[in-house]
Amino acid sequence: VSQAPASTAYTGKATLGLRTGGTGNMFALLLPTGAVPIGSDVTSVSATLKVFNTATWAGSVTLTAKQITSTWNSKTTYASQPTVTATGAATRTNVAAPALTEWDLDLTAIMQAWASGANNFGVRLEVTGTAALYIHAAIASGAFANYKPTIDIEWSGSPAVPAALNPDAGLQVSIANPHVTWAYSDPAGGTEQAHT
Repeated sequence: VSQAPASTAYTGKATLGLRTGGTGNMFALLLPTGAVPIGSDVTSVSATLKVFNTATWAGSVTLTAKQITSTWNSKTTYASQPTVTATGAATRTNVAAPALTEWDLDLTAIMQAWASGANNFGVRLEVTGTAALYIHAAIASGAFANYKPTIDIEWSGSPAVPAALNPDAGLQVSIANPHVTWAYSDPAGGTEQAHT
């Protein structure tokens, strides 16, 4: 979304512009894929972005990812942009970095919030400084196909409460070592049957 003009929606862009001040603020709204199941424990989440700028910029620039807290869609504009929270925000500062510099952001806190039940509306990217910073988007192609953003997620979760108990709950058996079976599923949706 861009402040200039604030009523225009920008979709299908291979590069995303970020700027604070200057000729107008520019933010990027992203919806990461690979969300983890509700109730999971998120160990680490690392998002990697590559800068498109063709020249080295002077000074330091800080890139920040904030959790979006309201709905948005492909028609969202700067004027109708969703709300965000600074809680769990991820930041990364680079100094005088050249083109195609990789920016790594730790999104662990944000994704843990989603795994704990918060709505996943994605993240908003923003930068400090008036010089525009451009990053490659997921639809980048051609010579820049290898510069798409990536996200690496590590998480764990306990199996769901067992079901299909046999013998069923409350039943009594007359042998010392009964054969017991049950079915269970993991948070990712896989199902197994166990016995003892």
